[in-house]
Amino acid sequence: KISSVDVTKKFFQANKFFILFPELKALILKADFLLEKNLAKEIGKIGEVDYLALTGDFVGLSDAPVDLILVGKFNKNKLGDLINDFEKDFGRAIDYTVMTRQEFNYRKDITDRFLYNILENKKIVMINELDDSRISRGDESR
Repeated sequence: KISSVDVTKKFFQANKFFILFPELKALILKADFLLEKNLAKEIGKIGEVDYLALTGDFVGLSDAPVDLILVGKFNKNKLGDLINDFEKDFGRAIDYTVMTRQEFNYRKDITDRFLYNILENKKIVMINELDDSRISRGDESR
């Protein structure tokens, strides 16, 4: 059903009372999960990942500072290209932050507000080689 029309776009809305709506919703969630898992796998190919967590829009927190936090060593150009490719797949921008293990530990030691805002909120930890239980609180590890 068409809910509104823009000059260049059509917007659609699902009928929540349709008998197959729960199955359609589950299918979309599974597709998102596979994209998320593939994102983590591809990031692992272009660098040394110590920690990777999905937050923000990935877990329904639209006011989170970032959608993705990465700790490790990465080729920034390759990472930027990879994120751009996944932005096309997800159909939206992905806000992310990258830091080295040393920067992460420093920020953790000084109780950096930005970092703790990410770590204390809902997230999906995809990779954790940092061995610190404090960074896993509030997560849904996969």
